[in-house]
Amino acid sequence: MLWACYAITLWSVTGSTANRRLHAAALVALALAAGAVTAVFVVPPGRSSGQATATVTDPAAHSSRIHNRGDRVGGVVRRAWPTTGAAPHRRQTRWLARQVGAIKPRRCARQRSKARVRCHLKAQRSSAQPGAAPPATLSAVTGDPGSPRGEVVQIAAASALDMSGIKLPLQLVRSYEMPADDPAYKRLLNWSWTYDSAITAAAFASSGDKANSTQLLDQLAALQYSDGSLEIAFNTITGEGARIFRTGTVAWAGLAAATYDRAFDSSRYLDTERRTADYLLSLQRNTGLIPGGPDVKWVSTQHNLITYVLLVRLAKELEGSGDAKAAAAYRADAKIIGASIDENLFIDDKDGARFLQGVADTTQAVDVQALGALYLQGTGRPEAAARVLEYALKTFAVADRSIRLSSDPDTYNLSYEAKGHYAGFAPYAGTGQPNVLWGEATPQLRLAQAALGQDTKALDKSIDRWASITDGAGPLQADQATTGEAGSTEYHVWPAATAAAWTVLAQSAPAFFAAPLGTTTELVTEWAEIRGGNLIKTYNDGGVLLKGGAERRIIAGSERATDYTATSIATQASDGNHGVYVRATVDSATKLTAYCVQLDKNYGNKVVVRQILGDVELAVPIATAAVPSGFTWYDTPHEIGVTVTGNTMNVTLDKAQLINVPDLAAQSAKSVNYTYPGKTMSPPLAGGYGLRAWGNGAVALQQMTVTTG
Repeated sequence: MLWACYAITLWSVTGSTANRRLHAAALVALALAAGAVTAVFVVPPGRSSGQATATVTDPAAHSSRIHNRGDRVGGVVRRAWPTTGAAPHRRQTRWLARQVGAIKPRRCARQRSKARVRCHLKAQRSSAQPGAAPPATLSAVTGDPGSPRGEVVQIAAASALDMSGIKLPLQLVRSYEMPADDPAYKRLLNWSWTYDSAITAAAFASSGDKANSTQLLDQLAALQYSDGSLEIAFNTITGEGARIFRTGTVAWAGLAAATYDRAFDSSRYLDTERRTADYLLSLQRNTGLIPGGPDVKWVSTQHNLITYVLLVRLAKELEGSGDAKAAAAYRADAKIIGASIDENLFIDDKDGARFLQGVADTTQAVDVQALGALYLQGTGRPEAAARVLEYALKTFAVADRSIRLSSDPDTYNLSYEAKGHYAGFAPYAGTGQPNVLWGEATPQLRLAQAALGQDTKALDKSIDRWASITDGAGPLQADQATTGEAGSTEYHVWPAATAAAWTVLAQSAPAFFAAPLGTTTELVTEWAEIRGGNLIKTYNDGGVLLKGGAERRIIAGSERATDYTATSIATQASDGNHGVYVRATVDSATKLTAYCVQLDKNYGNKVVVRQILGDVELAVPIATAAVPSGFTWYDTPHEIGVTVTGNTMNVTLDKAQLINVPDLAAQSAKSVNYTYPGKTMSPPLAGGYGLRAWGNGAVALQQMTVTTG
């Protein structure tokens, strides 16, 4: 039991690599057996704490000369569930939490009869040391989305200096839950792609699991070099790094840190974000774009999209902390990257709106379309975003898939079999591309649908069916394995951390990647149920279902807010009605005061602006306007935008100008005088925003955003 509290100090950097690894293996075995609670990162004697940074002028030389990167930052990593604390609420996040850290390899003799026979038939495993992956290459795309197809990386045999300052085992997410009989078991067991840990940390943060998100981000922050770089992958049990540095990997880690700070109103990882951003910007070319890494010439669209969002998030966090000068600098950097993305990587022609895989790379990839749609929406171009999403949904769709067993080493799968008509999306389109249903694609596209306020029911159904195959584990990475073609993208029929993490993100955080919808716009995700709570169902992504029946009311925002634009996208069923509240407040008796812009078929097919004072809806409207000819009232999403500025109000319906009230006070006085002759009552001057529904039909709020400034 003493080992449970024992902090293992790293061995000296002197001595042979073999001796250090043997020493590490012994310590790791004891630590795994005891379940140590805390992983401590220490800087070896004679080395700095990582405050100094290196200046890099030669990207090619920067690739593998680790000493140019400065030291690792280091720090303390405190364990979360299942070692300590409460279990996550979601099935997927519980599985992800169990994937954190190293595990002991399962030996053939401990398996069931058929698996034991298959295990013994794999001769290549007999010579592999337990816990250590033999030198191998793997498609970079698997662990660094956005890298061009055909690029491979070596994921083992890192130098001793790569392990300086690391306490083992690493608290990172093992990328897969691998069947022990699979030919790739020893090669990939205990390896963690850094991208997988970053996405998982963001998923934990977005679902409110602070402890598990902190554990992963503390580990990533400790592994980061003082110049901001971070390896593409790590062996969680030996501490080996892959010695490859890619822009996307680094940017995802920074974005995960920013997601945490935003979710928990924190500045815990602000320094991590700044190191990350500065490293990425140090690689920037005069075109404004950032290459895939310090040792390559190619430029990835996805890498630059992630960098853009990170810089915008970082600028907003710095602005909130009072550092306006730094915020302005990072925002200016983001603007340069965004302009170059628009000029060089986005296409909108007769074939559809879409993003290139990279500069001079016309490969059609589904993930860059999903993230690109979110980027466009976040930069104020929802129509273009919708066209990109439409292109992706049509171009990459696959259907009528089943999962079949295979003993072929190139397509090996003797663990999962599922006959049925599974639907989803392929990672690439076009001839010669992997013909697989990719587990990450559907939740990524669902994330984009939710962020754009579109109906997600079809993709939700597809996600649920896919997740049911593994019976409590994470969703499968793909419907078939592809490992035979040299340099090909590698897929496996294994539960995958990224598929689980994107599923969580898609269902809990549609604003995860959408920049923050511009620097002054926020997605509303937390609601207060004011009336009709038994008829209201709220979702983590900010969506709300207001079932048919009595009056239903939800509000959010500060009671002191005065000037803003509230924009809702909602769908009402037959006999359903709804309206948008602005400047809404409730008293101790939950009596509401607000303006309400109502889509009201029963009031002569009009949009009606009403005033509610102390729960009394005044009889004379502030303003009215007829809906356009041919307007579809039911089962169609409609957008209502309400801007209140000072004494004025402006209303749009489906982005078309509809109502302008130049003098709210005067119109309010007329309305009050009709209901309460001779009385003077103050109009709503400040308050939050929300939604009202009434009638027997249900109303589904896909999203509400609020823009200030």
